[in-house]
Amino acid sequence: MTEIIDAHVSLVLPGERLPDNESLWPTFESRLEVLREAGVTQALVCRWECSDARTYGESRRLNRQIAEVCRAADGLLIPAAILDPALGRRAGDLLAYCRDELDMRFVGETRYARNGEQGAVGFWRALEQAAALRMVPIVRCPDEALAEIGERCASGRILIAEFIRWDDDWAARLSPYPSLYALFSGCYLTQTADGAAQCATRTYGAARMVFGSGLGKMDPVIAVECVRRSRLTGEEQALLFGRNFRTLWQWTEG
Repeated sequence: MTEIIDAHVSLVLPGERLPDNESLWPTFESRLEVLREAGVTQALVCRWECSDARTYGESRRLNRQIAEVCRAADGLLIPAAILDPALGRRAGDLLAYCRDELDMRFVGETRYARNGEQGAVGFWRALEQAAALRMVPIVRCPDEALAEIGERCASGRILIAEFIRWDDDWAARLSPYPSLYALFSGCYLTQTADGAAQCATRTYGAARMVFGSGLGKMDPVIAVECVRRSRLTGEEQALLFGRNFRTLWQWTEG
């Protein structure tokens, strides 16, 4: 049986609840249930909805709570550090705490900030610190930022969030930077899973693709089936579903 690691999951904190009109899975328990229904072996928690931590102290407390919740989930959940680049220079301090004290190996989804924009100092400091700590950040960015990130962060490993492209020219932007991996996830899976998967394997290879569902905007049952019904070979699916994530995990161990 193929191991399925979902590397792009948002959860709700236990005891919290989203409004029913905002999500099909408004609670922590309902999201765990749909992950198990999809056959997910483990899930990387890259974002917690309803979280409003802003200060350094609040962020420390939130990350400790995340680690405790994941430890209590019978091995299903892998915690990623939750980071707000607006912390500026303290962003690096928070990552060191998460890595050294909480044994977090990944950094939850962070938005690219161009130099001069609010949060840019914290964003680049976080990527530099993550590489030094051998942590893998998930970064959401425009395609034109890939070269800058790839060149400035060549010593680390980075997952580019929802990088699904169905055109070789667009996908080729990722190809020159071996530190960048495609997080093959999100609602576009339902529209382009077959063509985009073929494009990705042609352009930068199956060994740089990592599966994620995009829960809570995407149903993980559908996301898994989109990959299973694509024209990827069994070996390529195994790489996408789990082996490439394990390769990144091994990198974090140095």
